[in-house]
Amino acid sequence: MGRDYYVRVLSNDYSVDPIAIGRMVDIRADLTSVKVVLDGKVVAVHRRSWNTGQIITDPAHVAGAKVMRERFQHPAAVEEDTLIRDLAEYDTAFGVDLAAETIKQLDYLGRALKAPRIRQAALRLADQARTDGWSHEEYLAAVLEQEVSAREASGGDMRIRSAGFPARKTLEDFSFDSQPSLRRDTIAHLSAGSYLSTADNIVLLGPPGTGKTHLAIGLGIKAAQTGHRVLFATAIDWVARLQSAHLQGRLSIELARLRRYGLIIVDEVGYIPFEQDAANLFFQLVSSRYEHASLILTSNLAFARWGDVFGDQVVAAAMIDRIVHHADVLTLKGSSYRLRNSGIDTLPSARAENA
Repeated sequence: MGRDYYVRVLSNDYSVDPIAIGRMVDIRADLTSVKVVLDGKVVAVHRRSWNTGQIITDPAHVAGAKVMRERFQHPAAVEEDTLIRDLAEYDTAFGVDLAAETIKQLDYLGRALKAPRIRQAALRLADQARTDGWSHEEYLAAVLEQEVSAREASGGDMRIRSAGFPARKTLEDFSFDSQPSLRRDTIAHLSAGSYLSTADNIVLLGPPGTGKTHLAIGLGIKAAQTGHRVLFATAIDWVARLQSAHLQGRLSIELARLRRYGLIIVDEVGYIPFEQDAANLFFQLVSSRYEHASLILTSNLAFARWGDVFGDQVVAAAMIDRIVHHADVLTLKGSSYRLRNSGIDTLPSARAENA
């Protein structure tokens, strides 16, 4: 120690009995207290402050320093039991609000861990823990479980907002009665997301208005809720994005960046034919994700008609080969839900394209 009787822990100063001035001491700080040890004996005990720039003083240390100045010498060693204060007595004597100090400490620790909800969870569960006689380990696990659940929910919402879905449509809202051939257990299996861990794909084929986009969005939302980054766009929008990157000379960078997304959804493949350059760019997107990350594609056309869309049978065949090699292909049937009660049974091209 120096010539004064304070030690510094982080940005706060804590008083020590003056007998330690000029001598080597051991500072032991944990989450709740600061202790100073001299020659194996505790010579100061303070409740730890989590504020900054604080000077924490024990009046007994001030009195000891005054005696030293009066005698112009080091005082005789004082018995240890006169130096140590029980923390509860210390708090009572100086009017420390234990609950308020604990809340401050929780606030600090939550910010330090970037887990701001820990404080609320700890306070909310404390009474239940006391009433039910939880162990310390059970209480800690319950608090952390609350934080993890809240963080996952918050992260899921953020990933959903960032995905670019045109609307929030869940699998729970999907009308399976309109698609009797579509098995609920198949969709339930896909919603569990195991296909994402193996970089498999999902292809949804069928006439317009049969729920392909709804299912694609619902599966995308499930993926986002389980921690996967997702991007949604129509086939035309994906091509426009890739064309822009190509013109800027950064196509390979863009493809590599997109590979970091666990799931990309390509909606409406086949609604508008692609020019040759656009078809090649789309092929590069599919090829870059092959066995690396998953795709969900929706199309109103059977695979046999994709050559017409991409203007090249060879490119279409190579693309389909990569897509379906590891894929679940689901075919939806029936008339458009948008035309219900309209008196129109079928759209002009629906029967021909998906016969």
